[in-house]
Amino acid sequence: MRAHNRSQNPVIDSSIEGEHKKETPGPPQMAEPEVNPFTLIPARRSHVSP
Repeated sequence: MRAHNRSQNPVIDSSIEGEHKKETPGPPQMAEPEVNPFTLIPARRSHVSP
């Protein structure tokens, strides 16, 4: 997809990348911290529980 966008629209690619970068840090950041602490906490508790 990225390669296609870059090949098809090099100019739009810059705009998409800029918007993607702005939008990417939003969801990924929220998902990363949530998955990281949540996964680590439940994983540790699960390991410690049993």
